[in-house]
Amino acid sequence: MAGATGYNVIIPESDTRRDYRSICDVSGDSRILDTLINRLAPGGEIVLAGFYSDPLSFAFPAAFIREARIRVAAEWREPDIAAVKALIDTGRLDLAASSPIAKRPPTRCRLTAQPSPTPRA
Repeated sequence: MAGATGYNVIIPESDTRRDYRSICDVSGDSRILDTLINRLAPGGEIVLAGFYSDPLSFAFPAAFIREARIRVAAEWREPDIAAVKALIDTGRLDLAASSPIAKRPPTRCRLTAQPSPTPRA
């Protein structure tokens, strides 16, 4: 797909992998957990970073077999905003004319390099 720089963008339905160590969901789709769990490697982790309007649920057996870990991302704080601003200011994050805050990924947003996450206190 167009717009990816330094990483592959794929159509989820065509992805056959079942060995992801980490999946970050920002879709807001409260029905997606079973699909994501089935794509995890044993011991894999799902990070929920979307805004989910409906309750989340999942079938326990697949999560149990994979020893899945599920985390919920915290809200953005000042250091997060400063880090994103620095990426924009240095040209490493190009938002072009579209906004990355949407249920669908913007077609013109690209991240050329991701910073290492800093642990929260």
